Amino acid sequence: MNVYKNYAFDFNDVYANEDIASDLTCMDCSQITGSRLFCSQEAEQKLKKLIHQQGIHGIHFLDSGDYHYITKLMCDEVKEPFELVVFDHHSDMKPPLFKGTLSCGDWLAQCINDNQFLQQVTLEGPSDIQVIKEMKSQKVHYINEQSIGQANLGQINQQLPVYLSIDKDLLTDKVVKTNWDQGNVSLEQLKKALSSILANRSIIGVDICGNLNTAFFTPQALKAKQLNQDSDVVLYQFIHHQLETA
Repeated sequence: MNVYKNYAFDFNDVYANEDIASDLTCMDCSQITGSRLFCSQEAEQKLKKLIHQQGIHGIHFLDSGDYHYITKLMCDEVKEPFELVVFDHHSDMKPPLFKGTLSCGDWLAQCINDNQFLQQVTLEGPSDIQVIKEMKSQKVHYINEQSIGQANLGQINQQLPVYLSIDKDLLTDKVVKTNWDQGNVSLEQLKKALSSILANRSIIGVDICGNLNTAFFTPQALKAKQLNQDSDVVLYQFIHHQLETA
């Protein structure tokens, strides 16, 4: 029986004061050095230990997109054939800048190449040109930004359980502020796409990243923080409800 734990990796004091949910455990990761953008071997071992202790079943927040590579570490824990569904404005399949190093820009390519249980990847959101340049695996099924919420992902190979990863940089900057360039997807469009998966598929776990790293307290920074917290609450409540009623 799966034990569901909802938790957040907090590298930048993003979640400590957020009132997302009463059952969300906030793990202080501020002392894990060598973890921003690129993951050192030491940081990887510390994160793997945390993941193994907490498990991958539930809803998990990963801080900003700088740490999206944690999804790869989550998927390393899956020991059955599965599908990975990724919502992201970027493909995260770039050639590695440093051989043998895991990063936020190449984690998906490494996951495809290294994970023997990963049977299929559904990637929603990156530009056509970007994916054409970077996508070399037959495992990848691509849905462009304009089609998000229209394709019924619940019907794609229903036998496979799904690990679901969401980078909020997919969303319009009217509803979130990230430290990467962003797409133009609305929250309602994303929720519609998520519904077709959550209502029809067996879900292994869900993670969400894409908050803004900033220590400033300007009106703009405070507004951005509030937008990001609001979007976290909306996504958490929506996904949590869908998982409970599936």
